[in-house]
Amino acid sequence: MAAHTFSSAIVVTDSRRLRELVRSLLAQQGVPFVHTPTLAAECAELLASDPDAALVCEWSDVDGVARFALQAASEQIGLVLRPVLLLSSEAIESQAGMQADFLIEHAWIGELTEDKVAMALQSLQANLAEESEMRESVRNLWQSYRQSDWAKAKSRLERLCEKNDDLLLMLELCHCLLQIGNPEEALSLLETNAADTLNDQPRYFRLCGQCLVALHRYREAQTMLRQAVSLNPYSTLNLRLLAAVELKLKDYRAAISSYRELIALDDTDMEAQGGLSRALLLSGHMEEGFQRLQQFESKTTMVSHINAVAIDLARHHQYSPALELYRRSIELDELEPGLRSKLCYNLGLIWFRLGRHALARDCFAVAMSLNKDNRFAHDNWVSLNSQLDESGQAPDDPGLALHRLLAEAAWHEYPTSDQTEIRVQ
Repeated sequence: MAAHTFSSAIVVTDSRRLRELVRSLLAQQGVPFVHTPTLAAECAELLASDPDAALVCEWSDVDGVARFALQAASEQIGLVLRPVLLLSSEAIESQAGMQADFLIEHAWIGELTEDKVAMALQSLQANLAEESEMRESVRNLWQSYRQSDWAKAKSRLERLCEKNDDLLLMLELCHCLLQIGNPEEALSLLETNAADTLNDQPRYFRLCGQCLVALHRYREAQTMLRQAVSLNPYSTLNLRLLAAVELKLKDYRAAISSYRELIALDDTDMEAQGGLSRALLLSGHMEEGFQRLQQFESKTTMVSHINAVAIDLARHHQYSPALELYRRSIELDELEPGLRSKLCYNLGLIWFRLGRHALARDCFAVAMSLNKDNRFAHDNWVSLNSQLDESGQAPDDPGLALHRLLAEAAWHEYPTSDQTEIRVQ
């Protein structure tokens, strides 16, 4: 039996029998501390606090717990040398994809008997025993990661790469270069090492895509990220990056498809929900897009998405859907006055761009009535009052004034205008 090379382990499985079996076997192999988290947040916290802890996951497509654990672990140190063992009673397509994505060498697929699991754990220990010197370096690297000292992490990784011709370390160095804002060097390193051995590595294509995004080369990034997703369609990170690029490129049909796949993997991903809402709204699917926006518990987040979409629509002279989006949003009962004031203000900007200055002024007046601290609304209201023949007054009844303004904003086709923009909130 090999001397143990890690003193703790994190076991992720819904099977109580397997959980206790792994705990018992690890204790026999000299690993005294075995954690068995049942909550995702607890698992992430354990992974963040201990870079040496082995991660033992039972793979299943049912609940995605192992997928979450691997993703959380990769965000700590890219799984550069964390001991990882995947267990599965049968071959599952998604397991092969995740193994390739995270370059995990240790897996057992088959009957999960005591003897078989013990052999898998011993194999993990034996292979790691040969890497003790490198693992000490990784401990130091982890400290740099924890302190966000990316310059020091880069130096340590470069020294490690000089001593070890290791694909994991090269990819980790590229990740580090991205963190310090040097995508050119990272991309050059990736292209220099673009050998046949990397053709089946999703992380290689993902890092290439991230470098290209940082360099604003979105079409090329889309190609790389599509390859990463093709190699591992079960990675939420790959899908999230691809969907964001497709949204940036205004390839809304592709973005909608990617976001739907992402949400199918993790329906709690509110970033994906927001992205899907934006793609739907920008592509003209007002009903579903607006309905999805209302799922956000944080109304501030919801309003932020609404403003982003409406402003994008207005910049591309799609004023009618922008007005309709603001109208529906302002009518929501649960909005607090400050958020409604912000939406009224931005509705006024749309009217201003359409040359409807009286309506714009009235929107600013309602925004002021809802939030007396809305300085931009006050300044624009004063400015427009001075330009119009008649002098407008702040409404005595903001609710009545708002009702009239929303009636004006009901869906119509409006011509474009070249009016100067006012500051957006």
